[in-house]
Amino acid sequence: MAEAGEHQLDPVDYMLAVMRDETAPQDRRDRMATAVAPYTNPRLAVIDARVKTEVVQPLSNEQRRERARQAILEAFAERPVVIEGTVIAGRRSVPRVIAPPDEAAPPDEDRSAPIGEAS
Repeated sequence: MAEAGEHQLDPVDYMLAVMRDETAPQDRRDRMATAVAPYTNPRLAVIDARVKTEVVQPLSNEQRRERARQAILEAFAERPVVIEGTVIAGRRSVPRVIAPPDEAAPPDEDRSAPIGEAS
């Protein structure tokens, strides 16, 4: 350990110097490599490898159709134009449901008129 004191090497640098010294005996170099490894090579961190699952009940065909209808109506509903909290223009966002031809009934009002205007 006299070499470490002469050159003011810290223990890690001393072990690295011995490990790299080709004139040192191979057994000593191997022991220094083993001793310095934890200080120069990081270990892998432990991670949580659990997989969390959630059981989801399958939807019936009718439930899927209803969800699809709602998603379509929401996606295509017109939104009013709002500037600084004031409604400037827009159409009623009440969707029109199209019934099959044999159950079709005449519309009760014009839903395409802008909000605020009389039909």
